[in-house]
Amino acid sequence: MNALLDIDELPHTPPTPLPDRWQENFFIVLSDRGKRAGFLIHCKRWPASGGLVARIAAFYGDVIVSRKVAEPIPNGVFAVGGLTLHPETPYRQLRLTGSFEGMRGYGPLGFIAWEDGGDVPVEIDFTLTSTLPPADFGDAFRLLDESTAGENHEGRPVYENSQVHYEQGGRCTGTMTIDGALIEVDGLFVRDHTWGTRDESSMSATGHGFWTASISEDGNVFFNATGMVINGKTRGVGVVVDKDGVHSTTDVDVTFLPADGLGKFHRTAIRIGGEVPIEVEGTSLIHLVKYLPGSGAGRYDDNALSDWQGSGLSGFGVHEFAGTLPQEQRRVLDGF
Repeated sequence: MNALLDIDELPHTPPTPLPDRWQENFFIVLSDRGKRAGFLIHCKRWPASGGLVARIAAFYGDVIVSRKVAEPIPNGVFAVGGLTLHPETPYRQLRLTGSFEGMRGYGPLGFIAWEDGGDVPVEIDFTLTSTLPPADFGDAFRLLDESTAGENHEGRPVYENSQVHYEQGGRCTGTMTIDGALIEVDGLFVRDHTWGTRDESSMSATGHGFWTASISEDGNVFFNATGMVINGKTRGVGVVVDKDGVHSTTDVDVTFLPADGLGKFHRTAIRIGGEVPIEVEGTSLIHLVKYLPGSGAGRYDDNALSDWQGSGLSGFGVHEFAGTLPQEQRRVLDGF
């Protein structure tokens, strides 16, 4: 288990010498499903490539506003695109505030935050609280290292990860103003934060990825089955956090229904084995699809913000299909 420190809630100083694939990623998604309102921010900090790319989106009903931001993030301060994350009590209460201007609607191929610019104003002031400890994925990844030892694709291990990785879920409250419309938000959130050397090329070459961070309605159970389908085999981890602590396993399965792929699914079936088994089905509410070429050529994440139920629970989750665009579609998005 990695010993998470309070300062780990903030951006880290990259190591020296700098590995080419050293990255730091922040991801926060929140949703008030009753009001069909929510917010997403994803930051990929990749110093060797020259900086950071963030994708930000806010939505309410049928209105969505998003923006792509390319600017440096200072060490020790989370501030990007006019937004700031304040860990008021690390791992217990965070505040996300600020404003930005973005583009209304969806971009090419239905993607969000495909380019910088826009003139639709958005202002946010959210408080994120959790009673759960952060889900430290260190133990889970060690189990995965052991279970995939010796497997390879084109002479490389099918799984490589030397990152620190934690996730969390809980409740969110606050306000969001989109183009003058004020929305009072009372809902749920999930988030993750990773830093270290990252390589997803095996997934891009031979399969797809999945990430299913979910929080129960009462905020008392968080879980995530995440991993890759490589050479037709599922390789991943499941982490469940409840009042008794963090439980890890490599016994996971995620099915996208009716089919895998961009825009092809509206339901998810998630199974996590181990000592605290979870088996739920999710129903997609809205798809927020973002382009992530920094994770591999043509890489994208189809983030399905979802209701889910099963195992005596219900709640909110981000059920993500991570795939690779064909060359002709890459050219469309690479043009921005």
